[in-house]
Amino acid sequence: MRKKLLTALIFIVILGGILYGMQRVLKLNTGHRGTDAVKGFYLEEPDSLDVVFLGASTMFCTADPKVLEAEFGIRSYDFGASAQPLRLTSLFATEVFKTQHPKVVCLEMLGVCKQINVKNASAMNYSLMDLPLSADKIAACYRMTDGDIGDTLSLLIPFVQYKDRWQELTAEDFEKKPLELSKGAYTPDLIADEQPDFSEYYDADTTEATEIPGDTYAAIREIKALCDANGARLLFFKAPNGGFTKGESLAIEKLSAELDVPYLNLFEAMDEMAIDLDHDFRDNTHFNCYGSAKATKYIGEYLRAHYGL
Repeated sequence: MRKKLLTALIFIVILGGILYGMQRVLKLNTGHRGTDAVKGFYLEEPDSLDVVFLGASTMFCTADPKVLEAEFGIRSYDFGASAQPLRLTSLFATEVFKTQHPKVVCLEMLGVCKQINVKNASAMNYSLMDLPLSADKIAACYRMTDGDIGDTLSLLIPFVQYKDRWQELTAEDFEKKPLELSKGAYTPDLIADEQPDFSEYYDADTTEATEIPGDTYAAIREIKALCDANGARLLFFKAPNGGFTKGESLAIEKLSAELDVPYLNLFEAMDEMAIDLDHDFRDNTHFNCYGSAKATKYIGEYLRAHYGL
């Protein structure tokens, strides 16, 4: 019986090694949209960060930790990924406090009023693929998929999603790519062909706050509770992006008052930041390196003035 058990164990170990190797090749390298930012966070020296920025692409295209450190001496990291719903950002907040104890956590509020389909594994991969497997990750995926085991496994195991990608493999997929260690930021030297359209924010005459979905509201409260328990102060901020509405901003203002969390609205600071709509964006939603530098300096001044950083 012991011999059979040992044989079975050896088989499982070998099979696991083969599947792990296959998964490493088959899964997509999401680069700056996920892989580099997520893996890079765990290379940071423990308890070395003053500030952690959380959120989706509007976060890591706005706040540039290298500018923040050069200008203000504030050590920070952009810990997030593209297409990240706030329901998933709460898992990232949990990961933050496992190795870091920042004084301030800055939460970018993109998607605060959007009902995002978290069962869309291909979108969730930007965040989940390179996040270490843990009980917290399993529990978060289980909750997000409403307890569907199949959907949960699809989020947790990239091999399930990419098992058919073998037909697309090239020699490049077998190369180990170096991480682009930019403290999580992505601020390219690209200039949009057209001005971004912010009319849904500036031209709206609404006075009604858009409703925040219940699961998103719960996730934000979880992030607030994590910050409180770990002695960090939470700051809501919103970077300019096309499609964001006045009603969504009013919803953040309402939540800000309810939770006693400051709200830094960069839509209302465009003139003060000297943002040039013809030069400072790479598309309708994201700053380029020029706009990001201006926004980061504005955020840095705010952090210095309000948190003594």
